[in-house]
Amino acid sequence: EVKPELTNSVIPRTPESARKDKVEGQVLVKLIIGTDGKVECASIDGVKPESAAGYFENSALEAAAQIIFTPGKQDGKTVRVEDTFPSSSASDSEIMDKAGEDTSAAVIHGKCLTTQEQY
Repeated sequence: EVKPELTNSVIPRTPESARKDKVEGQVLVKLIIGTDGKVECASIDGVKPESAAGYFENSALEAAAQIIFTPGKQDGKTVRVEDTFPSSSASDSEIMDKAGEDTSAAVIHGKCLTTQEQY
């Protein structure tokens, strides 16, 4: 099994409300990565600290839509993969730079479904 690897970094925009309120946080985004390495679906899996909830979720989803990975493989074939991606949102320093940190990827079969609002 070969996990998808990040091929580009995306800098999420910092919402003006977060700058004004001097809020920093991290958004965990659950991704479905297609056989072409593009994000098919993204949903919010969590926000840390809780006080940052409501500030960065839309920016994280917009950035997630632009991320490209090398395709995941299983038994030599490209497969759809679900993984969680950390998005750090800080007032002046934001970057998505590592996929799958401390998570295990799962191969996805069938349709991509999410109960969260999508980008």
